[in-house]
Amino acid sequence: MGLIFRLRIGCALPCLQGFRFSEVEIRASVLKIVGTEVSFEIVSIMPWIRRLMVADSYGKGHVVLSSDAVHMFSPTGGNGLNTGIQDAADLSWKLDSVLKGWADPHIRPTYEIERGPVGIRNITEASENLGRMVMPQFDPAMFEAGLEGNAARFDFGCRNTQSMRREWFTRSIHLSYRNEHSPIIVPDGSTEAPDHPAIYIKTTRPVIAHRISGSRNTADRHLTVLARSACSCASETMLQIQMNY
Repeated sequence: MGLIFRLRIGCALPCLQGFRFSEVEIRASVLKIVGTEVSFEIVSIMPWIRRLMVADSYGKGHVVLSSDAVHMFSPTGGNGLNTGIQDAADLSWKLDSVLKGWADPHIRPTYEIERGPVGIRNITEASENLGRMVMPQFDPAMFEAGLEGNAARFDFGCRNTQSMRREWFTRSIHLSYRNEHSPIIVPDGSTEAPDHPAIYIKTTRPVIAHRISGSRNTADRHLTVLARSACSCASETMLQIQMNY
């Protein structure tokens, strides 16, 4: 049994207007990439449009949206799943607090106030990652055989690795989102750490939360919250290729 590979062929505006690559064009592209004659079978061809979007609203009334229902990411950076988990975590404790009676139902709108800007921040980073990936500087010599081609390919690999580091090392995107603009959080006046995707600064920088009182709450409770760090599209053709040996 041969190996199965997935090949993505990027396409600009024509793909959005119904353009599709023919199997002959796809086969020619595969052979050009491989660099030699090879036997293979095209298992499937699937057009796919990459979108970068954030919803205008995260819900209304008793209907609340979260995760993929409110944002669509380019996969460049892997921000979609982590952003969705963050949405669910923010929303779940607020709903739980209302149901258990220690928070007022008016806390629910703070979910969108807190998560909306984070979604835009993470979408923007994914978009910039896409730009760095699809606009590398090619040297025609890298497609040639011999020592000159080897040197050009090595140089391209080094430059491309350096430019893509921002996409590969993004701990701060996933761990340092911030909610200081939220109406239930009051900063204590200390200096905010820089918000850079690759620079994750561990901190217990405090903020003081407003008192959150529920109608069923008889105790004078307070909530302590730590500060947390706070449409374009492209089209591709997705292929599954069966390589035969």
